[in-house]
Amino acid sequence: MLPLLAARLSNSGFGRLAILQAAFQYGLTIAGFGFQLSAARQVAVARSDARRLGAVVICTLLAKASLGLIVLISAWALWAFAGTSTISVSEMVAGSSAIFATVLFPMWLLQGLEWFGLLAATMAITRACTLALIWLMVQSTKDAGMALAAQYFPLIIASIGLFVFTLKRAGFSLQRPTVDGIKLALREAGHGFSGNVAYWFYVSTNVLILGKLTSPEIVAGFSAADRVIQAIRGFVYGGVQAALPSFARSGENAYARIRRAILVVFPTFAVGCVMLALSSEFIVRILYGPTFERAAHLLRWMSPIPLLAALGQCIATLGLFGRGRADLWSFVIILSAFVDLFGLAFLHFVTDLPADECVVFAVVAADASMLTAAYLLFTRDAERTT
Repeated sequence: MLPLLAARLSNSGFGRLAILQAAFQYGLTIAGFGFQLSAARQVAVARSDARRLGAVVICTLLAKASLGLIVLISAWALWAFAGTSTISVSEMVAGSSAIFATVLFPMWLLQGLEWFGLLAATMAITRACTLALIWLMVQSTKDAGMALAAQYFPLIIASIGLFVFTLKRAGFSLQRPTVDGIKLALREAGHGFSGNVAYWFYVSTNVLILGKLTSPEIVAGFSAADRVIQAIRGFVYGGVQAALPSFARSGENAYARIRRAILVVFPTFAVGCVMLALSSEFIVRILYGPTFERAAHLLRWMSPIPLLAALGQCIATLGLFGRGRADLWSFVIILSAFVDLFGLAFLHFVTDLPADECVVFAVVAADASMLTAAYLLFTRDAERTT
């Protein structure tokens, strides 16, 4: 998909797509509201009780739908009053499809039920459909909105089919929703929401600041490198999400389990990071072509991030969130956001580094701070509870 996007959109269109995604990510974060972790954990705990599971599902759906509706109304109102000159109608429709997909796609349900095979198959099919849509719809540098829409329309269709299949296969029925149940779903997701807001706020803000300071062509170079890192982050996040339900139900000593996970993760990702640094130029040339040479330089500097993110996610999400310490998990993510934004400001105003390198070093510092804070809080909390 990336080579096709890079070829059809070129540097300026690719940068425009990154800016659009960053702008709409604020709404996607509010619509998601931390349910990805909290609802998956609730489903995992309630899966043996069909009635309770049905209540969790319907209350989560209604809570997400309410937030999504608020986001959609606010986004279109903001566009009508302030954004008509910078974002087109087609780009707004594409952004709205992203919000619909975020509300509807039941990744949290499949993860809580531990139906990872179905989830993997669904993601593979939707990505194939996305690739076909990009091939048909994206023809020039002006089609960034079409590229954005192509990434989310297949998810909307897949979501409907997944809900129908899950209701028939999982053996539960939707219960009558209650106000208390919806409030509980929102409350459980609250800490996850603050963490998600913090993370996606600084990720999206980095791109928007870079766009303001430079040009879409410069943003394209950073976005190209960052997409490689985000793909690895997605692999890490998926593995952590897969382990979270069993971790939430298990009474085994958390410190011992985290230690075993680190013994596997550290050497694997350490070798992977070295290989990423050495092969960054080759990776960028294969994925994006020769016009994205700046991305190879940035990717080399970003190569430690997968190791930092993998260790940080293991400790923060499994060791803190998985043990019911969502408050500490949220604090760790918020701290990393502050490190990123203040680090970016410091590097930009105090040093002579190019703007895109300032963003890269700020992101590396943020991931390092997340790992450090998560480790310190986890070990302290583990000592108190043992």
